[in-house]
Amino acid sequence: SSTPVFSGRKTLTATDGIARFTDLSVEAFPAQAPSCACTAPWTAGCTTCCPVCASCGYTGTTVSHTIRFRLGSLPFLDITLVLARRVQKISVGNPQPLVGVADEKLAKPFTVEARDCSDAEVKNSTATVVASLYDNPEGAELRGTLEVRFTNGVAIFTNLIISRPGSGYTLKFTYRGSAPESMSVTPVITGGILISKAVTELFLSKSPEGLETEAGRPFTIQPHVLLRDADAALATNSYALVTASISNDPGKSIFHNPGTTLLQGTKVVRSQQGTARFTDLSINKASIGQGTTNSGYTLIFSYLAASTSTGKFNIRPASWTDLLIPSFDPYSFQPLTSIAGRPLARQPVVYLVDAFKNLVQPSQVPTGTVLRVSISSGVLLADGCSMVCTGARVQTCTSCATPVANAESGVVRYTNLRLDTAAKGYTLAFNTSALRVVSDPFQVVHSPPALLVLTAISQTTPADQPLATQPTVTLVDLFGNPVLDETVHAGVSAAPGTNARGTVNVRLLTPTGAFANLPPLPPAAGQAPNSVCRKPERRLDGNLLANMTGGFAYYTDLALRQVLSGYLLEFSVQLTSGTLRANSSSVGVTPGRAAGICNMSLTGRCSAGAPCLNDAEIACIDTFGNVQRACTICDSCDAALVDPAISARCALGKVCTKIIAAPEGGLLSGEGDCFDPLDASPLPCALLTSGAVGARIANVVMSLASPRYQLKFFTLLQDPNNLSSAVEYSYETRPFNVTPPGPMIESVLFSKELHILHIKFDKLTNRNEVPGVAQGENSCSNNLDAAFQATLGTDPRCSWTDRRTLEIVLGAGATVDTATRILLSPLSSITFTSEFDDTTMTSLPATTIVGVIVDGVATGDFLPAFSAALPVPQQVITGTRNLSACQLVNADASLSNGHGGKPFTEIGWTLDFMTSFAEAGILAPEHDAVFLNRYISFSSVLASEVSNTTLKLRPNTPVLPQSFMTISGLPGFAPKYYDCPQSTETSPHRVQCRHSTASLDCINVKLEGPDAVLFTTGSVTYGTLQVGVHVGQWQPLANGEAILVLQVDAEAHLPSDADTVLWFEMLNPRFETPRRTPAITVSCFRCSCVGQLSCTLGENVFDMDFPKQP
Repeated sequence: SSTPVFSGRKTLTATDGIARFTDLSVEAFPAQAPSCACTAPWTAGCTTCCPVCASCGYTGTTVSHTIRFRLGSLPFLDITLVLARRVQKISVGNPQPLVGVADEKLAKPFTVEARDCSDAEVKNSTATVVASLYDNPEGAELRGTLEVRFTNGVAIFTNLIISRPGSGYTLKFTYRGSAPESMSVTPVITGGILISKAVTELFLSKSPEGLETEAGRPFTIQPHVLLRDADAALATNSYALVTASISNDPGKSIFHNPGTTLLQGTKVVRSQQGTARFTDLSINKASIGQGTTNSGYTLIFSYLAASTSTGKFNIRPASWTDLLIPSFDPYSFQPLTSIAGRPLARQPVVYLVDAFKNLVQPSQVPTGTVLRVSISSGVLLADGCSMVCTGARVQTCTSCATPVANAESGVVRYTNLRLDTAAKGYTLAFNTSALRVVSDPFQVVHSPPALLVLTAISQTTPADQPLATQPTVTLVDLFGNPVLDETVHAGVSAAPGTNARGTVNVRLLTPTGAFANLPPLPPAAGQAPNSVCRKPERRLDGNLLANMTGGFAYYTDLALRQVLSGYLLEFSVQLTSGTLRANSSSVGVTPGRAAGICNMSLTGRCSAGAPCLNDAEIACIDTFGNVQRACTICDSCDAALVDPAISARCALGKVCTKIIAAPEGGLLSGEGDCFDPLDASPLPCALLTSGAVGARIANVVMSLASPRYQLKFFTLLQDPNNLSSAVEYSYETRPFNVTPPGPMIESVLFSKELHILHIKFDKLTNRNEVPGVAQGENSCSNNLDAAFQATLGTDPRCSWTDRRTLEIVLGAGATVDTATRILLSPLSSITFTSEFDDTTMTSLPATTIVGVIVDGVATGDFLPAFSAALPVPQQVITGTRNLSACQLVNADASLSNGHGGKPFTEIGWTLDFMTSFAEAGILAPEHDAVFLNRYISFSSVLASEVSNTTLKLRPNTPVLPQSFMTISGLPGFAPKYYDCPQSTETSPHRVQCRHSTASLDCINVKLEGPDAVLFTTGSVTYGTLQVGVHVGQWQPLANGEAILVLQVDAEAHLPSDADTVLWFEMLNPRFETPRRTPAITVSCFRCSCVGQLSCTLGENVFDMDFPKQP
């Protein structure tokens, strides 16, 4: 039929979404030709055709069909199938095996070919062929692979075995395809096969037995093995595979190269006509001179159950070609983990070997062969050979050079190699002139702990910060190797009160054992004077204990709090072997950021109404009491931004003083320009730079005596978080005494007879009676200074006539007179005692030192005076009352009297302008020089705005060239300030002040208006640079204010018959300022005071003109 036959299972259920068809086949060619009109010879494959048929009735080699797959009602999936002609017949290829041996694979394979009806090979067939015994005269069994698949049209049977001997065996090969039975292919039968008897024994016809062969070379006599059957006849039909292997293996027990010895060469040989001939067998391991008791190799040859062995033969080492360090336990000579400073735990041994690691014999080593050793890193030492170790703490050792070893025996054994540096990955290299071997990597571990080693730390550190570089403590052995496992050496616990073992403790040391002293003690070694004001709670701060882990202890927060140079940090750790200590390098401590104030000295020895004799010095300190001379808490301060009302209380950079406890009515006064905003009372103050390291508050005066005074010292620092505000740092004293004023000499009078001096004090005294000090019969030396006592003559006598009067009886030759200064002894203690504020108080001793303030009065020279009854001289001077121009001034003192007149030592005169006047205009106007018009107006008074300030002036007499006009009461110069972005105008240059040439702190301001030309010129450097313009100068004053100074040009003057009008720009303050009244004065110290204007116009208050603004 020409209809294709489609076979197999055509309907499947999908599994996991996949339908797998496994047995589909198509017979696409017709089974028989449509006609039998064939003339060609008959072809065996055409079984259903005419006896004579050339092509089985069809032409072509392939046909195409379509297979359609469908799921339910989904569209068809079409696959095109191209089919070749099917297998019509099989045939056995030639030549066919004719003989074999029982139980042995047939020497030659059977090949079965698949062919179509035109006798062409069917290359694409996937069918199989099955082999079976067809003629089986001895009832044998056919074994091996009995079913083989066609590959490229051929199925090859390579391992068919017939189990019994006999003759006339035939095989049948059956085609097995997937087509229906009607399309089966006729099996094919082979010719007869003769099977000989099976091989049952092997026999050696040649053997290396008794020979000595060099390692790695083929045996000089290669083995020949005969295959025999049970009748001892040679199995000439056998082509069996004979396998050779080592039986007795002395190489297996060679300790430097253990392991089963491998037989080299072709170990499996196919026999030919009953004989297996081996051609290239060899052994690489020597059996001679390798230190093994098992000598001599034997070989065994086998086929199935049959085998045969050789007798013993030996293998000698090949030529020396290499170096070897044995590496196999328990006979390894590779270096092991060793301890630093000791010989290696396993000293290396080096073998001279051939290419197969066989130890060569001494006869194979050239005379004079030596071996040198080197280390991959570090220094390799020869322990005990001229060892020299140096170092105060960590030891560095040297030795003689590692010896050059004689290698003529073939083995070199080392005994004293040593390494002192712990490390991993060491390797030893051993060299001869041409060969080299390197050991396995090994490590050297630390020896027992011996030292503590520290990392470098910061040389200087601020007191308010941890050390920038924190120390790391390493536990090392004597050679500086870190002791990584300190737990081996550290105890579990320590005695009570001591550090736990394995924990590092740190403490602070100084070279002298002394730390910084507080004032008033002198500085300690390493301490700068006045560097410390208060003792910190802890000089060494942070976690002082650090656990040692892996040989390292890490500190993270150590900080030194007190300023000093030369600190040392001592680190210690307690181990089972004792305590180890180490000191750091020197560390200096600098002060931290300002955090408060402290008293370097306090106001003391105070007397009511007089400056205290001991000044207070108040310094800025950091958090830990160290003096911080740079007293600031912000990095970019700008004092101009601080609210002036805050600065007026106590200007930045100053320390101010106020009373916080005092008797009723007690007042405080002193130097400085600060004031208390609560009651507007002045406060003593001083610049922070006025003392040695801080503000020296001098000349503090308290008005009343009392034991209850307390002072508060404070300073204001610009707030870094709000630059217009300030932070206050303060210090409050404990209650202290202000003693009553001491006695002061009221008078020193000569007696009428001039032989006695009476020194009278203004208060009741203690008569210089000091407990425990005897006055003596002559008490002059206890009361009077030696220099004054020397003017009293020989043996003067002093005594107190009452509690206020000291009487001095002059001695012979006294020289004291009314010009002699009275001097009390500096050791005297003439005091006044009374009740003050419910407390008995004693004054400071009386003094004759000039300038000392006592009860508000400065002491002067105390001079003796004569009694009131003595005559007093009277001066009478007369002169002319009217002078002509250029007339000499005459004066006459002839009317003076005094009962003992003397010539005048000095004559001085002056002209009183207030009572003198000029009749012809020589001296001055009859009236005082004033400004008839003096107006100042401001275009704006709003904060931070630029005010155009106008002056209108008319004097009643001309203001001369080079005169200075000084305007006070103005806010002063301020740079422009911009809120967004927050910035200030570039500060102008400071220039030399014209009014006070010693100062370089003035700022030029441009003058404008019709009469600006009357004033001197200069340059203006704020805003746009302008040169040669008419300028005035802002000049700062010590109290924080400023004045505006205008100088009349040398070629100009201010007229008295017209108004002088000019104006200038002024930036109003950002904050409310204290109320001031602008005023103007004129001075002329560079011009001649002649003409129509006196040298000085007194202060004239301006008439103010404010615009009306909201």
